[in-house]
Amino acid sequence: MLSRAWLTPLARDGRASRGSRQGRAVRGDRDSVNRNRTTGEIRHILTKSGGRMADAGAVHWMFHAKGVLSVPRGVVDEETLLGIVLDAGAEDVDTDDPESYEITTPPSSSRL
Repeated sequence: MLSRAWLTPLARDGRASRGSRQGRAVRGDRDSVNRNRTTGEIRHILTKSGGRMADAGAVHWMFHAKGVLSVPRGVVDEETLLGIVLDAGAEDVDTDDPESYEITTPPSSSRL
């Protein structure tokens, strides 16, 4: 259930949304069988929550594409994981979560 949700999956055409009162921008890509229906549903949710759908590409400049991987801690020890992913081109490894490691990668990284 999406209520006042700003992190909303959007149609594959790269449409963006802006929250009018909060000043938030959200961009997302989503595959959909029926792009028109999906766009209409997203627009309805945003309008109901006080937001609005922007033109395609309107907030694209505000975001950077990143890949995010999550690895459970029990699978590998931290030192080994750091060595593997940093050599493969990872941008960052977050070790703060007690249950998993979060690895941030460039969007085109196929080595990870």
